[in-house]
Amino acid sequence: LEYKISGLPIEELAKKVDFVSIAASTSAHFELATYFLKKGVHVLVEKPLCATLQQGSQLLETAAAAGKTLAVGHIERWNPSIQALRGKLSKLKTIDFLREGPFRARGADVSVVHDLMIHDIDLLFWLSGSEIKNISGFGFKKIAATIDYVDIQFEMANGLRGSIKNSRLSPLVRREIFAIDADYAYRCNTADGEIDIAHLKTEFPVEKFVVPKADALALEIDHFVRFLQGEKTQIVTGEEGFKNLVWCEKVLDSIHEK
Repeated sequence: LEYKISGLPIEELAKKVDFVSIAASTSAHFELATYFLKKGVHVLVEKPLCATLQQGSQLLETAAAAGKTLAVGHIERWNPSIQALRGKLSKLKTIDFLREGPFRARGADVSVVHDLMIHDIDLLFWLSGSEIKNISGFGFKKIAATIDYVDIQFEMANGLRGSIKNSRLSPLVRREIFAIDADYAYRCNTADGEIDIAHLKTEFPVEKFVVPKADALALEIDHFVRFLQGEKTQIVTGEEGFKNLVWCEKVLDSIHEK
């Protein structure tokens, strides 16, 4: 491999570390992660796990054969506002995700489904504790060679319904989750940490509060390190990352069929 990290050839780096965090372009994930796993190094690779399902499946096999931990950096799980929202939700009825912003060249080597929607697919599984029963929607290309806009609806095995809308064609950056459970309606602005709560059985004013910000990337890596040290901390396993990738492909298949 012709990679250098801070001027150090990758072969030398592999001899000096116990784990690596890979934040390269998606097209490089498979090659880099495979190399380090085979060298006996634990790997945390940023989402998406790989560019293709075949690569993802091979990477899981490589990690198992090497006896090393493969984790995926779905950073939104460490977003303090989303963690606060998760702590409040009970018996979810509906949940809708909105994630959009202007086009950026970074990340455009993959579709908006792999770049943005994969965050919300991971959160959907994490917040609902259920599996997707069916999914449908539409999308289109505008700037990149891949899908730039996507809008889907889903139903979970536990009856939860909702939608995910992602766009890299918007003049505004918006990151929001809307949810309704047994007693409350929630709006969570995951970019600035604002959460609005309305009680569905009263006419009390909407409660508003702001969750203090934190360095989600630092938390993600800290949890990974402590997991490797034997603590029971939160990580997104390679298998979870692969499942998210599977559903990204199913979304794209549904769009292309239409």
